[in-house]
Amino acid sequence: LNFMGSGLSESPTEERWGIDDVKVYLVPETGSLEITRVALTAQGLHLEIMAAAGWSYVIEASPNLKDWNPLRTTTAQEVLTEHLDPEALGLPTRYYRIRRLP
Repeated sequence: LNFMGSGLSESPTEERWGIDDVKVYLVPETGSLEITRVALTAQGLHLEIMAAAGWSYVIEASPNLKDWNPLRTTTAQEVLTEHLDPEALGLPTRYYRIRRLP
């Protein structure tokens, strides 16, 4: 279980109390590997990937869902990792997938 939070209100006199802006990510022991966020910026396409720490995986891209090319092979150090693909800016279409490696 990874927990990130901010905005704790510890005052018992406040009407509202609690935790704001909380993100909780559960990765089952059997594992999960998924793209959790995609954002296009001036620098390129940002992919946020959720994987169990220690898992090795490859990020692949395709112009047509048939021909796949590896962009990056990595091992997750944390549950969430980010990848930037600057080449996506100049392409009309690009698909992504991730595959766990043995």
